[in-house]
Amino acid sequence: AAVCARYGLDCVIYMGAKDVQRQAINVQRMRLFGAEIRPVHQGSQTLKDAINEALRDWITNVESTHYLIGSVVGPHPYPMIVRNFQKIIGEEVRDQLADSERTASVLLACVGGGSNSIGLFYPFLETDVRIIGIEAGGEKEEPGRHSATLTHGAPGVLHGAYTYLLQHKDGQIEDTESVAPGLDYAAVGPEHSYLKDNGRVEYVTVSDEEARKAFRILSEVEGIIPALESCHAVAYLNKLQSVRNAIVVNLSGRGDKDLSIMEGGR
Repeated sequence: AAVCARYGLDCVIYMGAKDVQRQAINVQRMRLFGAEIRPVHQGSQTLKDAINEALRDWITNVESTHYLIGSVVGPHPYPMIVRNFQKIIGEEVRDQLADSERTASVLLACVGGGSNSIGLFYPFLETDVRIIGIEAGGEKEEPGRHSATLTHGAPGVLHGAYTYLLQHKDGQIEDTESVAPGLDYAAVGPEHSYLKDNGRVEYVTVSDEEARKAFRILSEVEGIIPALESCHAVAYLNKLQSVRNAIVVNLSGRGDKDLSIMEGGR
């Protein structure tokens, strides 16, 4: 929305109706930039359904529109394009570690679609740094109550990509749940699926309640209000055994948008 405002382009954003409510502050910001927000009321009313509608619009109006997505999901070359932009995260971390003459033992980042995490991980894949992606364990790790695609999912096709996803035994997409709107997605970027299968990256889960607790602790102790998505990575710090060198946690967003969720206990 900000880029379209800068260059005088029309901007239409599809967003699950549930997420429009959960991320009201972000919606207000985008509307200030002149974007048209189209709530999607089909399906689970979350990211999956918003992507469905955006792709339908793009295919229908392919000569006059261009499809953009902020995550590493969907058909080629979108996962690669987004990863190549996001890798600046890991490159900056690598440079900061070098400037401070430190080495990292562990990298931690939350994984929904997986853009912030692959951005951190990618520049370190050829090193011996331990890399851990943290998925949304939701309320409980039962079907429909979490968004832990790599932990509990199986290979399938969604939004033009063959990747791990949460699905019924007949192949229909499973419902998902997470306190963090950005992690509430039934699939994951295909590069994460590859990194899971070759064993380079470990994928684990953190529950909604653990993420809420991390939100409160980081706010009170550091004066940093983190996004609930990032709180999944922060929460996993408590589960790490003793580590010799630096631990890098990617704080992928601000938590202003999540204050109403925290106040409502949801």
